[in-house]
Amino acid sequence: MITDQPDSLGVDGDKTLGRQSRVWIGIVQVIGAWFFGRVVVTARNPAALLNFAPKHWYFWDAFNYQYISSHGRNFGVCGSPGFPRFVLGGAHWCGYAGWLPGFSFAIRLASPPGINESWVSDIIPSLFLLAALAIVWMGWTRGVSPWRSFVVLLLISVFPGAVYNYAPYPTSLALLGILVATFAAVRNRPLFIAIGIAVAVVCYSTAVFAALGLIAAITFAQWDSGLKAMAKRAAWGLAGFCSLAALAVHDQIVFHHWNAYSLIQSEAHPNFELPGIQTFDLVFRRNTVPQLIIGHTGAIVMAVQAVLAIVLIAAACIIGFRWWWRMGRSPMDLYPAAIGIGVLLYVVSSGTGSVWHRGVILAAPSALAFRHVPAWLTAVVVCVVAVVTALLSAYYFKNSLA
Repeated sequence: MITDQPDSLGVDGDKTLGRQSRVWIGIVQVIGAWFFGRVVVTARNPAALLNFAPKHWYFWDAFNYQYISSHGRNFGVCGSPGFPRFVLGGAHWCGYAGWLPGFSFAIRLASPPGINESWVSDIIPSLFLLAALAIVWMGWTRGVSPWRSFVVLLLISVFPGAVYNYAPYPTSLALLGILVATFAAVRNRPLFIAIGIAVAVVCYSTAVFAALGLIAAITFAQWDSGLKAMAKRAAWGLAGFCSLAALAVHDQIVFHHWNAYSLIQSEAHPNFELPGIQTFDLVFRRNTVPQLIIGHTGAIVMAVQAVLAIVLIAAACIIGFRWWWRMGRSPMDLYPAAIGIGVLLYVVSSGTGSVWHRGVILAAPSALAFRHVPAWLTAVVVCVVAVVTALLSAYYFKNSLA
């Protein structure tokens, strides 16, 4: 029978209950992993290593999230009062409704009167990432050897797209939400599944596909319990989309368009292409819009990271599904692998905009499968991923990584 309780067996099949690492070890590992990731993403810009000043981190969409925090979202016809007349590509709809508001709300909530919101928006992503790493340690790696635990945390800290987990962007909060939902699913806490998904999907669009992968897995995990149990679990997962439903209601009332977000996003990416075409262009032709902006060398690095991400996520999912099958259908392996599959299918089929250098970070939970891999082998993977992450992150600080 499929259970929602965590494994009691370690990576080698031995009992781990009663020999879990002490909390202080986890604290050291989590902070160490955060710092390692910070060193990697700022390798080509060391002035930003321990500096949270906005001048070091505010590029591209970071300004938009801070604006929404201070002034709210708006929406209207391009050229009407308050909106630009000339927009690249001749877009019809303009406004800050084209960005999901979850992270901006978090900035506002974390900014007491008199505190500069720009500084807050630079600091809280690191707090969200530390919380995400803490959940990984508590839920998945505490019961394995300290070295295996640490290298898994390192891998998540430098996962492709990692620079956006340290910058004033919503990916770290979205990742935290997905991990909260996953941990809650393992522990059979349906309310927190909904809460975690609700936070994630209102922060970043790729989180929708991570959530769908998780919902599919938690529903399938109830197969032996009957259709009623499956429907109940699926309902709790889908309840997490209440945040997007609330956003749609708000936008219908305020902007008279419930789909204001998608209207602006569709104009940012107006050309329809068959699924996979842009990923092919990204890897082989290297002529996607972000690659044209970043330049020839950066385009090659971006293509390399895309291939690396595909291999990394696919390998993690294979390991995860294999251990799920071997260890009595453990949800601890099934759920992260399903999240990885959900995100990978989306980014490969879409390939538009920033999904390959930003949105792909939502597949990071799949890397939890590497706790079953020898520490030395995961360490090799960490080194390879860290080099590519460092090279591509440098372009973020050059203000050319859109």
